[in-house]
Amino acid sequence: MGERTATKAVAQEQTWSRRARSDGAVARLVGAVAISPWAARILVARGITEPEAADSFLHPESHPFHDPALLPDINPFLSRIEAAISRRHRVVIHGDYDADGITSAAILKFAFERVGLSPEVYLPNRMESGYGIRADWIEAKKAEGFDLIVTTDCGSRAVEACARAAELGIDLILTDHHQPEEDLKGPLAHINPHLSRSRYPFQHLSGAGVAFKLAQALLPLVPPSFQEAYRRELPIDLAMIGTVADVMPLIGENRRIVVDGLDRLRANPSPGVRALLDSARCAPEGATLETIGFQVGPRLNAAGRLRSPRLAFDLLVSQDPKQLADLSAELEKANEERKKLGAVATASALERLRANPPTGAVVLADPEWHRGILGIVAAKLMEATGLPVFVASIEGDLAHGSARAPSGFDAGQMLESVSDLTVAGGGHAGAAGFTVEMSRWGDFEKALRHVASEFDGQAVAPELLIDAFLESEHPVEAILREVPVLEPFGQGFPAPVFSLCRFEGRGRYTLFGEGHLRINLGTPARPLEAVGFRLAEWAKDLDHGPVDLAIEYGENHWNGRTVIRPRIVAIRPSLRETLEPSLPEEVSRVELGGGIPGVVVWDGRGGAALDLEGCLRVGYGPEWRVWWRESSPGELPFWKNRIWERSSALPVGAWPGSCSTGYGGEIPPEWDGRIVDILWPPIRKMDRAWLRSVLTSTGRGTLVRLAYGAEALEAWLSGMHAEATRENTAVVYRQLEQPTPLKELLQLPLSTATLGVCLEALVDLGLVECDEEVARRATATAKRELSASAFLRRWEVYTEKLKTWSDTALRRPAAELVRMWLRGDPAGPKR
Repeated sequence: MGERTATKAVAQEQTWSRRARSDGAVARLVGAVAISPWAARILVARGITEPEAADSFLHPESHPFHDPALLPDINPFLSRIEAAISRRHRVVIHGDYDADGITSAAILKFAFERVGLSPEVYLPNRMESGYGIRADWIEAKKAEGFDLIVTTDCGSRAVEACARAAELGIDLILTDHHQPEEDLKGPLAHINPHLSRSRYPFQHLSGAGVAFKLAQALLPLVPPSFQEAYRRELPIDLAMIGTVADVMPLIGENRRIVVDGLDRLRANPSPGVRALLDSARCAPEGATLETIGFQVGPRLNAAGRLRSPRLAFDLLVSQDPKQLADLSAELEKANEERKKLGAVATASALERLRANPPTGAVVLADPEWHRGILGIVAAKLMEATGLPVFVASIEGDLAHGSARAPSGFDAGQMLESVSDLTVAGGGHAGAAGFTVEMSRWGDFEKALRHVASEFDGQAVAPELLIDAFLESEHPVEAILREVPVLEPFGQGFPAPVFSLCRFEGRGRYTLFGEGHLRINLGTPARPLEAVGFRLAEWAKDLDHGPVDLAIEYGENHWNGRTVIRPRIVAIRPSLRETLEPSLPEEVSRVELGGGIPGVVVWDGRGGAALDLEGCLRVGYGPEWRVWWRESSPGELPFWKNRIWERSSALPVGAWPGSCSTGYGGEIPPEWDGRIVDILWPPIRKMDRAWLRSVLTSTGRGTLVRLAYGAEALEAWLSGMHAEATRENTAVVYRQLEQPTPLKELLQLPLSTATLGVCLEALVDLGLVECDEEVARRATATAKRELSASAFLRRWEVYTEKLKTWSDTALRRPAAELVRMWLRGDPAGPKR
């Protein structure tokens, strides 16, 4: 999810790297989970290699949530809430000003009210209070008569505030998901999955995710008659919004939260969420993670950036239609203002960079820039330059700023290196914040550039991870159709990226909007539109030669219709890459009955054999030469042997690898019973019976992969194509004016099959006699018509059956083929 297009300047420094994956792990997933090979490749390349993990990932709704009782300090939390209910204590929830802090506060308010509390909610103002819980605020709450403070999405490093709460004797419960201070003194409970003493199996919850788990834990405190409704109404849609807006990894329990939350939002959104979607002109039923990430999240965050986060909170919890309309209109104004301020500040910053190109790092400050949009501006500048960015708003004597850093740099570490020049500063590798006195700004800028230069040895070139390099003219739409089963995509599980190599773009693109690109990846008759935002600068390259495109899956929703519309994330001059065939490779599960375990069928026709240890490769057996010689019409072995020896489709020796056999052969001991690669389709009844016995012997479902292709089958059949015309038969007959060795006949300008069939027809008509070495004309023979040869009729019937066998093996759906083979239906000529 997300726009991650690379500008031309960044793309020229960018490395496109193939994601590593194990073919063995891919095959295991295909066989165990019955997903398409492309879906399996994408999972394996992201570290999901075991069938159990893949099943949990693909079907999170069928796996239970983790037990909230495993969260640290959950029992003191529940005991204190129960005491607050019975003693009618005053409770205040302290949230945060971003979307995660706002949604987590709304979730706790929902839960506390359902168990009988009447909590107040406080959300700090970004400009006035800053992030986190403060000691002076605790003093104020104590003076107002509150008995219990519960934080959400903050507090895990609030040493001073915790100490002050203990001094004042007001109970404080911290619930958070940021990296914690392990030994905070003062809080009654500290609930954070990152704590070293936590037994909770998943650390990557958002603040809203932690709040949702606490809401689950409070279920026993809900009156029994209301518990079912409480379960049903738990605001998992808000937990989903907080998770996505806070860019948490979409793995583990987050995946369950996001999938269930999206389902809730699409089917039955709360009034507040529906108002948000209406203001963004998004229908709930068509909502995606992009809707949340680019429409809902920014609107909630706009309140905290430019107004008060209370606007967004009140919208989420309101049931009043007029209030909802007023609040959503105010949020819409804030969001439009955010976009305008961000665009103006970004344009101003880029203009300054064009005038004075940066070295090492971008370090800028401006009194016209609003502090609430600096993170957006920093991200845009980092995208444009590929450098770490530090931008600030000048407010009096201070500059309040935001930092973003690309891979290979660490924004938090860079600020730590210049901490002697800052009033405050800190953060993570990718994002950080700081405050600097303007009197020291010049020194701060110089020091950051120096620190950035020291990162040169550690920094890595921007990298774009590619799931597959494909031939641009191959239809990629079939592969893209395999992608949605893996949704949702986001942090921790990015959308797959495919490279279309050596793409010829002349006449296939148009420009639109402010520097955007639209390309037809398909044909005029069957177009496949792809869009590339801010990539119009590549238009000349598209006109003058092949380029490589990097695309990711995307959809376009319009008038109730959904169509695939890939996003172009990068373009580069074409380089030579090892390409992968873009085959559909369908997978299906086949139940056979009759004592045969069900199998998973993988249609890999046209691909290469699997090079996997323990995979059984099955081809024609060693006795096939004898079988073919005896089953095909005709009595002269010399030309049949010659056809076999010369056929490129039937190589001499074993099939590839040690774990291989022919139909009817011994099963190699290396076979682990999991995968059978069919390198040649069965033709005889005994072949099918042997295959059936092999699959039955495993006692479990096996992956059966069809790995042969049209080229090999057609090459074999072409070796038997005979032009048994009157003219060719006359050529053979004239050659036999004198007895002629059979070997010499092979020198005639005829194919081996044509020679053999013509000679067999002449023998059948009594015009020629043959022994093992010599052919000669028969004596005292009457003239006969070639059409009178019974042999020719048998040969035509035989080759037609082989053609039918080949067509069936190549064109019939793979699952239907395997079912036919294993049930013993006719396939080819009988012996």
